[in-house]
Amino acid sequence: MNSSGSITRLLSDLRSDLPSIQRRAENEIWTRYCPQLLMLARRTLDSRTRQREDEEDVVQSMYASFCFRLKRGAFELDGRTDLMKLLVTMTLHKSRQAVARHRRHRRDTRRETSPAPPGGEDSTAWAFEQMDRGAPTPDDAVAFAEEVERQLAALDVTLRQIVLWKLEGCTNAEIAGRDKLNCAERTIERKLQRIRELWSRESSE
Repeated sequence: MNSSGSITRLLSDLRSDLPSIQRRAENEIWTRYCPQLLMLARRTLDSRTRQREDEEDVVQSMYASFCFRLKRGAFELDGRTDLMKLLVTMTLHKSRQAVARHRRHRRDTRRETSPAPPGGEDSTAWAFEQMDRGAPTPDDAVAFAEEVERQLAALDVTLRQIVLWKLEGCTNAEIAGRDKLNCAERTIERKLQRIRELWSRESSE
């Protein structure tokens, strides 16, 4: 399971019409990435939130959403690096949703504890190199998380919100109909292409 081709095959198997092949692919990807994603979620959740919704809850919810949406054709992934970046991004988003949910009204946990500080000192370049060599390590996940944060920060408020809506499973048509935008679906498609171009340009610099 160390070649990039094996990940491509597993992603294809997730879309198989045979439930047995789907389940095997789901289990293999889960086994490979779950420990790193659990560590990342734990770093993102504060201790009080973890008493109500812990990292296992977050990662299991994220992975169920990932598998469902991949089967629907929501993602275009090209191997291990794309997969890892998507799983990290979705895990961060789910974790922050959990924290926000438990801070609302009387469930607010901010008076009881402070968020866990981010960790990880390895460079993003090192993480990408390691991803090409084999299974990701916990430090890889942290480095990818830092890269995701940097890429989101490079977007303006509107583009960043579009990315988050896509992570929530919204279609381009649904995003276009949002009150904050209220634009044509083609406009959203152009904005998504703009995001891809910005991120592609950054990664090549």
